[in-house]
Amino acid sequence: MIQNRFFPEIHGNFGFGCMRLPMKDGKVNYDEFCRMADAFIASGLNYFDTAHGYIGGQSETAIRGCVSKRYDRSRFLLTDKLTTPYFNKEEDIRPFFENQLKWCGVEYFDFYLMHAQDRNNYQKYCVEENACPKGIRIPDMFSSLNAHEAFHNWNTGYYYNNVITGEGHGKASECIKCGKCEKVCPQHLPIRDLLKNVAKTFEK
Repeated sequence: MIQNRFFPEIHGNFGFGCMRLPMKDGKVNYDEFCRMADAFIASGLNYFDTAHGYIGGQSETAIRGCVSKRYDRSRFLLTDKLTTPYFNKEEDIRPFFENQLKWCGVEYFDFYLMHAQDRNNYQKYCVEENACPKGIRIPDMFSSLNAHEAFHNWNTGYYYNNVITGEGHGKASECIKCGKCEKVCPQHLPIRDLLKNVAKTFEK
């Protein structure tokens, strides 16, 4: 089994994405999904990925029925996402998150990602307080870089060049190094230096 360089708890460099699952009469085919999940885990892999918007909410409940109810929690890792349009204000996030735990049948998520955010609610603590003069979507860029390096995901390049930097938003290479982002970053990251890595990866 290949050791994941960035997340050692993830076995290998492959994940089971649950955006599309085998269907029968408009519902997830649990028998088929169970067979697929069993084969995936038996091969030594352990990373599952879902979101509430996948299959109209059925992806999360299928995870509960076919994975979390059937395997000890130590056997698998689960990623879920905070997704537009399932919240309108900050107070909506905690109840939505707790419902996601119930829908997936788990007590915690190993990873919880921002997903399909828009300019009205995207990463409020960073973007609204930061007001990057170049409109650089810093958290999205770092998420794409992490996904690219962890999973060698070709789609991240397309996402970077067509979504993250679309609608007038700046590229990583357009950073003017004003430092405003670093002053409000809750993780105290060296953002200006990290953006150089983003540009090197996606702007070849």
